[in-house]
Amino acid sequence: MIDRWRAEQKNLLILDAGDLLYPRVSEPVSQDKTKTFNLQARAIIEAFNFMGCDAITVGEDDFLLGKENLLKVLDEAKFPVVSANLLDGESKATLFRPYVIKTIENLRIGIFGLSPKPDSQDERFHGLLVGDPKETARKVISELKETTDFTVLLSHLGYPKDLELAKELDGINVIVGGHTGINLNYPRIVRNTVILQVANRGRYLGRVDLSINDLSQPFVNVKMKDTLQKRLAQIERRLEELEQNPTKNQKNEQIRERFLKHKAETEKIMKTYEEGNKMVNEVVPLRDTIQDNPECQKILAPYLDQISEHSESSPRSQEASPAQ
Repeated sequence: MIDRWRAEQKNLLILDAGDLLYPRVSEPVSQDKTKTFNLQARAIIEAFNFMGCDAITVGEDDFLLGKENLLKVLDEAKFPVVSANLLDGESKATLFRPYVIKTIENLRIGIFGLSPKPDSQDERFHGLLVGDPKETARKVISELKETTDFTVLLSHLGYPKDLELAKELDGINVIVGGHTGINLNYPRIVRNTVILQVANRGRYLGRVDLSINDLSQPFVNVKMKDTLQKRLAQIERRLEELEQNPTKNQKNEQIRERFLKHKAETEKIMKTYEEGNKMVNEVVPLRDTIQDNPECQKILAPYLDQISEHSESSPRSQEASPAQ
C-alpha cells in the first residue's frame, strides 16, 4: 500500500500518533510475555524503518514495560520520536525531541508531539513527568513560527482534546490524532486546523492529500463539494417554485428571504473551493487481501520466527498442549 502511494505521490510523510509498539493489558506482564512483546515491538520498528517513517509520537501503552525498556527498544528506530511535553522525572529534560522539521519542495514543516497526562495511579509513567499539553503546544508553536511554514501535531491526547486545541490555539495546520481509536472518514476542520484520526492497533491506514495555495485561508474537504452543489441546486429549485407561485404574501416572502440567505452562504462556501487550500482523505482497512512487500517480509521473518518459537516454548503453551 505504501509502495503504491509513493508511486502516486513522491511528497509523502509517514506519521503515527502513538500506542504503536505495545498492546494494552490489564494484568501484570510475565517474563515470557515481556520477551514476546519486545520482539513484536522490534518487528514494528523494523517495518517502520523499511517504510521510511518520518516521525511518531508515543502513547501510554508504549510505556507498558517502563521508560527504560522503551528507550532501549527505540534505539533501533531510524526515525525520530517526538513529544514536547514528556519529561524525564530526574533530569526534567524532554525524553524525546520536542519536534522535527522536514522540508518538502521549499515548504518547511514542523512536526511536534504531545502525550496525555496520566492518571496518578498509572505505573507505566513511573519516572516520567508530563507537562500541560496546551501550554506546551503554545510554546512550541511560538518556537516553530520563525523557522517553519506549516505545523503538524502528532497528538495522543484524544479527539475531544484535539478539538479543544484547534478551537483555542492558532498555528496548528494539521492534527494527526490518536488515543481515542476512531475513524474520522470526514475529518473535522476547525478554523484553519484539519483534525485526522484512524482506528488503532494497525487495523486501518489513513491518507490525506493536501493542496496548499494560501496558508492564511482554511482547508476545504473536496469530498464535501458534491454535497454543497446538490444543496445549492435544491435551494435554486425551491426559489424557482416560489417565483412561480402567484400567491404573494408575507409568509412566502419570509421563506424566499431565508432561501436567498442560504443560497448566498452556500455560494460563499463554494467559492472557497476555488480559492482555498484543498484536502481529500482516505481511510483504508488493512485486510489480508493487501499484498505484503517481499523485502519487508524478509526483514521481519527472523522476528516472526522468534515470536512463534517463544510462544510455542512458553510454560503456558506447554501446559495447554495435549499429552502425547
